[in-house]
Amino acid sequence: MFGFGRAGSYGSPVGSGRSLARPIVAIAATPDGRGYWLAGADGRVFAYGSAVFQGDARHRSLRAPVVSMAATPDGGGYWLGGADGSVRPFGDAPRLGSVPHRITLSEPVVAMASTPDGGGYWLVAADDSVFAFGDAVLPGAAPPAGILER
Repeated sequence: MFGFGRAGSYGSPVGSGRSLARPIVAIAATPDGRGYWLAGADGRVFAYGSAVFQGDARHRSLRAPVVSMAATPDGGGYWLGGADGSVRPFGDAPRLGSVPHRITLSEPVVAMASTPDGGGYWLVAADDSVFAFGDAVLPGAAPPAGILER
């Protein structure tokens, strides 16, 4: 892990002598900017600096690899997003939903972002499809009542 500019480097699994079963695929910063969480494709989470470990999905049955991560605004929790659109909350992150299994994604989910108040999040797939949960809305869309897709 390398910090550039004002970004600090607080550690990494390899730097602390840990071996990885699967690669690191996501990072989320703490609100104070003095720490971060790293997520592995296998659902394992590593906390560094001011980040507090809130649990992980490494011992859970995952239908698809973890590909994304977002932190709550207060830093008391985070979500792990899977390539299949699944979302797992940890700490104070609320359970707001996942892409239903009845929806077949054309392309996998590749990223996620939380709303400023932490009451929602967006998932984006490789084909530019965007899914909104909680208080997350899509431009020009009505307030969410579940999933919104472009």
